[in-house]
This record gives sequence, C-alpha cells and structure tokens, in this order.
Amino acid sequence: MLSFFKRKNKESDTNSDKRKKLLLMGDISDELIKPIIEELFRLQEEDFEGSVDLYISSTGGYVGSALSLITVMDSINDSPNYKFKVNTVALREIYSSAFYIWVSGYTSATTSFSEGLIHTSFGSPEGSENQIKDYLTQTQRENEIITDLLLRRTTLDRDTIEKMIGDSRDHYFTDSELRRLVAIPRKLPDSYGDIDIDNLVRRANLK
Repeated sequence: MLSFFKRKNKESDTNSDKRKKLLLMGDISDELIKPIIEELFRLQEEDFEGSVDLYISSTGGYVGSALSLITVMDSINDSPNYKFKVNTVALREIYSSAFYIWVSGYTSATTSFSEGLIHTSFGSPEGSENQIKDYLTQTQRENEIITDLLLRRTTLDRDTIEKMIGDSRDHYFTDSELRRLVAIPRKLPDSYGDIDIDNLVRRANLK
C-alpha cells in the first residue's frame, strides 16, 4: 500500500490515461538520470496533462546528478505553466542523493519497505592541492543547496540538517518517520538564482 502526502490533484488518481510511471533504480549517476530528464522534457513539449509518478529504489550516488533532476522537477512542480506534476514513491531504500530526489516530489509516497538515509557527502578527495580545493568548494555548495531543499520540503530544522550532512554517521528513517518528515505544505524556493540550472543540465550531458 502506498501512502501519499500533499495530494492536490485527485482527478488524476482515477484517470490512468493521465498518470505516467517512471523508474529510478540503481546508483544515481548522469547515465541513470539523463533518460528521466529527457522524458520530463518530452512531456513538457507535448503539453502533457496529468501526473508523473517516479518510483525510487537507490542507495545513493552522485549528488550533482540528483540536483540536475531535482532542478527539472522543481521547474515543473513550482510552475503554473505546466499541466502535470512529478510525484515520488520510495519503493525501498532512498539513501543520500536518492533521499533528496524523493523529498522533491510534488507528493511523496512510501511503502512498508521504505527506508531513508542522510549522511555527509564529504569524501576523501585525492589529487593536487587545487583539485582538492575545488572538490571541497563544490561539495560545500552542494550541501548549502541540500540544506535549503530539506528546510523547504521536510520538518527538519537547520541545526538538525547541518549535523546530519556534516558528520560521518548514517542517519536512518523508517517508513513512518519518512511520512512525518514530508507532512508539511509545499514551500517554494525564494529564488532559483543561486542554482546554476544551465550548468547542472550541462553536467548531465543534456546540451
């Protein structure tokens, strides 16, 4: 049984012709994310009317790829110019970057097998001094974007979020805890200006 939250378009529930299903399963990467983004672009161009359910089962992966998809989802879900919304469903694990995609759904659903995880995205960089500096700068910027995302889409406060993404421990969430996390009204971002959409899309090799 699926538990949906923030449902606003009940008509689409009873009209299967207006509900599309997409699957995100495996390690988050440019290769995994690219066809999903391309399908969302296609639906935009076709003026699709209804809803899209993105089913997720992933232990995480590349945060930059996740942010590319999240940016496209936000551009659809927060805009009055499109006639469909992108919902998310946690089939099983939604760890790290997969968790961030899940909370970005217009509605967020769980199953009895759902489990979430947040942890730090800082790794152990290697390379020259400049390469390490660039890595740390990029990761810090990604953490700022993730913090803003979780503040808008979950019940977590800033101190809790910063501790979760700043330490080395894994922070797990059960099905019921996940449902409580997203039991809030959808909050729009103050601005998309801080997110370089063109760069994120370019990193996913879509241009």
